Amino acid sequence: MSTHESISAGTVRESESTVRVYWSTQRPRTFDHELMWGVLGTLGLIVAGLVPAEWLGLAPVCPFKEMTGHPCMTCGTTRAVWAFAHGHVTDAFIMNPLAGLGLVLMFPYLIYAWTTVLFRTRRLRISLRPPWSNVLRVVILLALVCNWIYLIWVGR
Repeated sequence: MSTHESISAGTVRESESTVRVYWSTQRPRTFDHELMWGVLGTLGLIVAGLVPAEWLGLAPVCPFKEMTGHPCMTCGTTRAVWAFAHGHVTDAFIMNPLAGLGLVLMFPYLIYAWTTVLFRTRRLRISLRPPWSNVLRVVILLALVCNWIYLIWVGR
């Protein structure tokens, strides 16, 4: 049995494919991304869920905001994680929409990550080549800029 089953979009030849989605087995002595992100995501939510609201005021002041008077691109993320971990999903989106979206998308990923780790199932892999890798970079950059504009607009 091969370690990869692939579904390619684009041209027929794999070497020329621009988007490649495939399942891969975890090889011995290779870095386990699912384990790392599963542990970090789960522990992050547990810790955030245990932190009382009063402790949020103890967070360090953002040096970017101190110097410029404007919020940084990640302003409100700590409060968004705390709100999300306490079940206040709407508040998480209000604090930082991009962080709120990331937190919502994290749940299906955590289920996937722990399933693959615990049951040793195959791992989903996605490979992007130009032009799609460039399109993804532009979309991420636009999302960051739009999120930052929102944070400045609401006066985070």
